Amino acid sequence: MKTKKIQFLLSAALVLLALNFQACKKPGDTMALVTVYDVSGGTVSGATVHLIGVDTDGNPGGRIDVTETSGSDGVASFNFNEYYKRGAAGFTVLDVYADKDTLGAKGIIKVEEEKTNYLNITVED
Repeated sequence: MKTKKIQFLLSAALVLLALNFQACKKPGDTMALVTVYDVSGGTVSGATVHLIGVDTDGNPGGRIDVTETSGSDGVASFNFNEYYKRGAAGFTVLDVYADKDTLGAKGIIKVEEEKTNYLNITVED
Protein backbone atom coordinates (compact mmCIF):
# COMPACT_ATOMS: atom_id res chain seq x y z
CA MET A 1 0.00 0.00 0.00
CA LYS A 2 2.81 2.37 0.95
CA THR A 3 4.68 1.60 -2.31
CA LYS A 4 1.62 2.47 -4.42
CA LYS A 5 1.24 5.78 -2.57
CA ILE A 6 4.90 6.65 -3.19
CA GLN A 7 4.58 5.69 -6.88
CA PHE A 8 1.47 7.86 -7.20
CA LEU A 9 3.20 10.86 -5.58
CA LEU A 10 6.28 10.44 -7.78
CA SER A 11 4.11 10.19 -10.91
CA ALA A 12 2.17 13.32 -9.92
CA ALA A 13 5.42 15.19 -9.26
CA LEU A 14 6.77 14.20 -12.69
CA VAL A 15 3.58 15.37 -14.42
CA LEU A 16 3.72 18.72 -12.61
CA LEU A 17 7.39 19.11 -13.50
CA ALA A 18 6.71 18.36 -17.17
CA LEU A 19 3.86 20.89 -17.25
CA ASN A 20 6.09 23.51 -15.67
CA PHE A 21 8.77 23.04 -18.36
CA GLN A 22 6.15 23.30 -21.13
CA ALA A 23 4.82 26.56 -19.68
CA CYS A 24 8.34 28.05 -19.74
CA LYS A 25 8.89 27.28 -23.42
CA LYS A 26 9.98 30.39 -25.32
CA PRO A 27 7.67 31.11 -28.26
CA GLY A 28 9.19 30.81 -31.73
CA ASP A 29 9.62 33.81 -33.99
CA THR A 30 6.67 34.98 -36.08
CA MET A 31 8.24 36.24 -39.31
CA ALA A 32 7.27 37.21 -42.84
CA LEU A 33 9.87 37.19 -45.63
CA VAL A 34 8.78 38.83 -48.88
CA THR A 35 11.06 38.31 -51.88
CA VAL A 36 10.63 40.86 -54.67
CA TYR A 37 11.30 39.77 -58.26
CA ASP A 38 11.20 41.58 -61.60
CA VAL A 39 9.46 40.12 -64.66
CA SER A 40 12.70 38.50 -65.87
CA GLY A 41 12.99 36.56 -62.58
CA GLY A 42 15.79 38.58 -60.99
CA THR A 43 15.55 39.79 -57.43
CA VAL A 44 14.92 43.50 -56.85
CA SER A 45 16.97 45.28 -54.19
CA GLY A 46 15.78 48.57 -52.73
CA ALA A 47 12.08 47.88 -53.30
CA THR A 48 9.65 49.27 -50.75
CA VAL A 49 7.46 46.53 -49.28
CA HIS A 50 4.40 47.57 -47.27
CA LEU A 51 2.35 45.08 -45.22
CA ILE A 52 -0.97 46.28 -43.87
CA GLY A 53 -3.73 44.54 -41.98
CA VAL A 54 -7.34 44.61 -43.10
CA ASP A 55 -10.36 44.83 -40.82
CA THR A 56 -13.25 42.37 -40.84
CA ASP A 57 -14.94 44.36 -43.62
CA GLY A 58 -11.85 44.12 -45.84
CA ASN A 59 -10.82 47.76 -45.36
CA PRO A 60 -7.15 48.65 -44.76
CA GLY A 61 -6.33 49.45 -41.18
CA GLY A 62 -5.85 47.69 -37.92
CA ARG A 63 -2.87 47.21 -35.69
CA ILE A 64 -0.34 46.10 -38.33
CA ASP A 65 1.02 48.64 -40.80
CA VAL A 66 4.74 48.09 -41.47
CA THR A 67 7.18 48.94 -44.25
CA GLU A 68 10.65 47.55 -45.05
CA THR A 69 13.07 47.83 -47.95
CA SER A 70 14.28 44.72 -49.77
CA GLY A 71 17.97 43.95 -49.37
CA SER A 72 20.53 42.99 -51.99
CA ASP A 73 18.92 39.53 -52.12
CA GLY A 74 15.49 41.06 -52.84
CA VAL A 75 14.13 40.03 -49.42
CA ALA A 76 12.22 42.31 -47.06
CA SER A 77 12.09 40.81 -43.57
CA PHE A 78 9.32 41.47 -41.04
CA ASN A 79 9.31 40.32 -37.41
CA PHE A 80 5.89 40.17 -35.72
CA ASN A 81 6.97 38.92 -32.28
CA GLU A 82 5.71 42.10 -30.61
CA TYR A 83 2.25 41.61 -32.13
CA TYR A 84 1.79 37.90 -31.43
CA LYS A 85 0.40 36.88 -28.05
CA ARG A 86 0.93 33.23 -27.10
CA GLY A 87 -2.27 31.20 -26.94
CA ALA A 88 -4.03 33.18 -29.65
CA ALA A 89 -5.62 31.10 -32.38
CA GLY A 90 -4.21 32.11 -35.75
CA PHE A 91 -2.44 35.35 -36.43
CA THR A 92 -3.25 37.49 -39.46
CA VAL A 93 -3.66 37.93 -43.20
CA LEU A 94 -2.00 41.03 -44.62
CA ASP A 95 -2.19 42.95 -47.88
CA VAL A 96 1.23 43.33 -49.50
CA TYR A 97 2.29 46.24 -51.70
CA ALA A 98 5.73 46.36 -53.31
CA ASP A 99 7.14 49.08 -55.53
CA LYS A 100 10.39 50.26 -57.02
CA ASP A 101 10.55 53.27 -59.32
CA THR A 102 7.68 52.78 -61.83
CA LEU A 103 7.19 49.08 -61.00
CA GLY A 104 4.59 47.80 -58.56
CA ALA A 105 2.77 44.72 -57.30
CA LYS A 106 0.02 43.69 -54.89
CA GLY A 107 -0.42 40.44 -53.01
CA ILE A 108 -1.63 38.78 -49.83
CA ILE A 109 0.32 36.88 -47.19
CA LYS A 110 -1.09 34.67 -44.45
CA VAL A 111 1.14 34.99 -41.40
CA GLU A 112 1.00 31.99 -39.09
CA GLU A 113 2.19 32.27 -35.51
CA GLU A 114 5.64 31.05 -34.49
CA LYS A 115 6.63 30.32 -38.11
CA THR A 116 8.58 31.95 -40.90
CA ASN A 117 6.06 32.78 -43.63
CA TYR A 118 7.16 33.36 -47.24
CA LEU A 119 5.80 35.31 -50.21
CA ASN A 120 7.34 35.83 -53.64
CA ILE A 121 6.00 38.89 -55.45
CA THR A 122 6.78 40.19 -58.96
CA VAL A 123 6.84 43.92 -59.68
CA GLU A 124 5.90 45.09 -63.17
CA ASP A 125 4.63 48.18 -65.03
